[in-house]
Amino acid sequence: MTDIIYKINGIFFSEVKQTLTFEKHTIELEVRESEVLAYFCKHANQQITRGELIDNVWHGQIVTDNAVNRVITKLRKALGDDAKKSTFIKTLPRIGYKFIANTSLFEPHKLKSADLSKPSFQWKLTIFFLLIAMTYLVFMSNTSEVKPLKVVSALTRDAGLESDAVISPNGRFLSYSSRNKGWEKLILKNTATGAIFQLSDNAGDASSATWSADSTNLIYMYNNHSVCQIKRVFLLGNTISREEVIHNCPIGSFGRVAYNHNNSKIVYSERRTPEHPYLLYVMDLHSGYKKQLNQPPPFNAGHIFFDLHPTEDKLLLSTPDEQQWHAFYLLDLEESISTYLFKKDEYICCAIFNHSGNKIVVMGPYPNQSLVEMDLAGNNTKKIINTTHLISPVSRIHNNSDYIYSGSQLNFDISFYEEKLKSSVAIIDSSVVDRLPDISSDNKQLAYISREANTSQVWLYNVNNNSKRQISQFTDHQHYQDLQFSPDNKKLSLLMSYGIKLLNIGTKETKLVKIPLQVARGMSWFDETTLAFSLRVEGKWRVHHYSILTEEITLIDEDWAYIKPEFNIE
Repeated sequence: MTDIIYKINGIFFSEVKQTLTFEKHTIELEVRESEVLAYFCKHANQQITRGELIDNVWHGQIVTDNAVNRVITKLRKALGDDAKKSTFIKTLPRIGYKFIANTSLFEPHKLKSADLSKPSFQWKLTIFFLLIAMTYLVFMSNTSEVKPLKVVSALTRDAGLESDAVISPNGRFLSYSSRNKGWEKLILKNTATGAIFQLSDNAGDASSATWSADSTNLIYMYNNHSVCQIKRVFLLGNTISREEVIHNCPIGSFGRVAYNHNNSKIVYSERRTPEHPYLLYVMDLHSGYKKQLNQPPPFNAGHIFFDLHPTEDKLLLSTPDEQQWHAFYLLDLEESISTYLFKKDEYICCAIFNHSGNKIVVMGPYPNQSLVEMDLAGNNTKKIINTTHLISPVSRIHNNSDYIYSGSQLNFDISFYEEKLKSSVAIIDSSVVDRLPDISSDNKQLAYISREANTSQVWLYNVNNNSKRQISQFTDHQHYQDLQFSPDNKKLSLLMSYGIKLLNIGTKETKLVKIPLQVARGMSWFDETTLAFSLRVEGKWRVHHYSILTEEITLIDEDWAYIKPEFNIE
């Protein structure tokens, strides 16, 4: 990808590298800061409204004024700009902004023709391009990740929480689920006129819609307090001609459903009770005959998410295995054969085939702000697109190139609440996710999880001098659910989806707690060398103790499901 470099009041801005180069140093910008600055450069000395900025940089997402202000403030700081006496970004009250810096494209490759005729310059130019070529070859030999080239645009801007977005094969309709003040409703939108109407009733949750190959009908899961059903809706123009229930599932089974390629069968996931794992089934729509598919043994929640191959009756299944790694399988619907593909020790979700069916597309590691493509062996990974918003499960659009998903903005800040003043002050307010704060027992430090370094890491905030520092160097992509100081404030425990980490604050050493490979909940410290947490025993949550010194696990009083001891350090 050709880099675009702007010269801004003597500062060089690389749009691709997302850097500002000053006379003696270079700084890296956050993704959103770089996108805003690039838009400013392309529209220098023009009035830019907040709405225009949101449409073109945030792509129409619903964002607060504080989110925009935060990015502008950070960009001003990076440029060394003074908001009161600005030489870069001028605020236009009640309108937006104007980029008033002296801005021009910097094109170092455009040189005088007279210089090109000099032998000494030609030799230097040859060496320059050889160095560039060598650098490129070294780079390509060490990484397969490429700069994403795709563009994201918003298809809906409803007030509800939207999910399960699917475009009909003929491209005429967009179906999606929308939760707003109650149940999750199934919405149909005409892509040409923008007209929308509701397919499901107001008394239940509708999800996982899938279209027939001829776009005349779609099926979806329907749940309320008394029923679980798979429904089929037939369309006539822009109206519903009829609706029917084609399967009654166990109440509380929130699975997924899809047609096979000739629409003669449906594949669906369901569970017998909320305590049982999800399993995969196939049902013939003509005879009503259904059978359980040959599939890997289910663990934890089981086999909820699957994807049908673009041209073949094969399923891609992504599910946790016995070691709690995320495993991928290929299921042949005709031969009823399950084939293991690969596994990854990452918190990733909801794999689908690419448009050719020879690769896998998956949401990136938590917090799911990228789409990643890899081959069927889990290798040759590259990013398709990298965003600053969350990405929900993805589906293919029937144009052999594009994908559709529901996206949302996520930016958690950490605030201190003063009880006497009845007010709060943000003490950690980066433009990324900051979460799971815990204050040490001596009230001197605040520990939290942040993605300020692009991956989830542990940071410490010093209450006395308001400084912060990163203390972990995690190389995995786990999703953390809890973080707690030990009673002596020397260690931190981190609860993951499957497992617990211990982080020594002084040495920064990390190790995994040796507990059974299953979901743990309710983590707390019993004393300086003992962790308490709950594991499932015979279908019930039971409290266990883990000794850091002996690495032994003890099941304590079975009358307790969760505990959190109180302690005071003198």
